Amino acid sequence: MQQLGQAGFSDINENKKASDIYIEVELTNIGGIQLTLEAQFATLFGRHIRQAILEQLSAMQVEHAMVKAQDFGALDFMIRARVKSAVDQARGVIS
Repeated sequence: MQQLGQAGFSDINENKKASDIYIEVELTNIGGIQLTLEAQFATLFGRHIRQAILEQLSAMQVEHAMVKAQDFGALDFMIRARVKSAVDQARGVIS
């Protein structure tokens, strides 16, 4: 079973877009949720971005994962969609 999923464009990818977010999820068996967020406006929107990510993980019953997020101004629906896609990929639901 695949344990790593990614969604969106990372900062090393020249195709990155404004209003998007890159999410990387590595499912683990222990440790709870470890979330690392990189965002230009983290002081303004970091709490909201973290909350959206954690709520989507909870809705998908993910209890243990290492999550990396690089925000480029994504809206709430995009954050949740990218998290869902990365988790589904990590679970092997999509490739």
